[in-house]
Amino acid sequence: MTKLIKYDYAEMSEILPGLYLSSLDSALDSQTLTTYSIKTIVSILSNLPKFNRIDSINYYFIELDDEEQQDLLVYLERTFQIIDQSLKNNQNVLVHCALGVSRSSATVIAYLMKSQKSSSFNDAYRLVKSKRIIIGPNFGFRRQLALYEKLEGDLSMTNVWMRRYIFNRMVHSYSDSYYDHQQPIQCQSRKAKNFLNYLKMFQEYFQQQNQSMLVCQPKCIYYKCKSCRSILFNQNDLIDNENDQQQQQQQQQQQNNNTTNRHVLSTNNDADGTIHIIIVKWIADDLLKYFDSLQKSGKIDCPKCQTKLGRFEWNRPYNYRRFIYTVQYDDYPWMNEVIVPLVLSITRSKIDTYIVQ
Repeated sequence: MTKLIKYDYAEMSEILPGLYLSSLDSALDSQTLTTYSIKTIVSILSNLPKFNRIDSINYYFIELDDEEQQDLLVYLERTFQIIDQSLKNNQNVLVHCALGVSRSSATVIAYLMKSQKSSSFNDAYRLVKSKRIIIGPNFGFRRQLALYEKLEGDLSMTNVWMRRYIFNRMVHSYSDSYYDHQQPIQCQSRKAKNFLNYLKMFQEYFQQQNQSMLVCQPKCIYYKCKSCRSILFNQNDLIDNENDQQQQQQQQQQQNNNTTNRHVLSTNNDADGTIHIIIVKWIADDLLKYFDSLQKSGKIDCPKCQTKLGRFEWNRPYNYRRFIYTVQYDDYPWMNEVIVPLVLSITRSKIDTYIVQ
């Protein structure tokens, strides 16, 4: 017979010197907190717990559900800063969720991955599990931690993988808000808040780029409105930008003898005559208008001459692209992916393509 091993979820598990992982029970027990000299508590729960607060402890609350669709990744920079600063100040930190199994363990794993720069998802997972055998981040969190490894802990939107991930989240939060429009207002508000947060991340990215799409960079593909010649986007805004980079190299080889600085390239249509983009500034500026009216579909117009360039479709089920890569998990190769919905379509016949040499 298999012997059942009982485990006390309230047990305080020390992952690193000064860094503890437990359930909510320990976080509510003042005697336990005093025994372990806890000075910082990070609560990762669906609802704010009712603490009998201790003056000497700093409390932080991260609102997360233990669901596969829950976005964990966008909170990891904040939780890293809280934990890291506390440990640097020689303050013991407790990270907890309801049972100390999924949400809190995923957060601690992410902290180890970034703080110990050579630590992979697999290494960090095995270390935390060796200290607290019951941990088990849900499948959605594991996928995000695998992406966190690929991002090397850098959640900057300059990384195309991060933009793909956030665009996926933004599209789903937009659509969820539409399909839940008959739900109570508090439900709508949370989904609307998610959408606005993702849109804000893109808007901040555009500001950081300082409208770099308007400054022609060497060896970069740009796309212009065929009617008014204004620049619309570049290869970094495409969902399938790897394919376009290959096309760029081939076209550059074919045009080596051309002495002009900019080349108009033929727009070779794919099967449906469209290309798909993630999001660009001039579309982002209109998204709030569409979102306020919960508009599911409509046309995309040139921001300068108002020529129709394509369509947006927020309906389900989406067409999508899968971007697949491999990481180690529990000592075995594990295929992970980022799925990008194809909701912003530009008609190829409406644009010209340029390369700057």
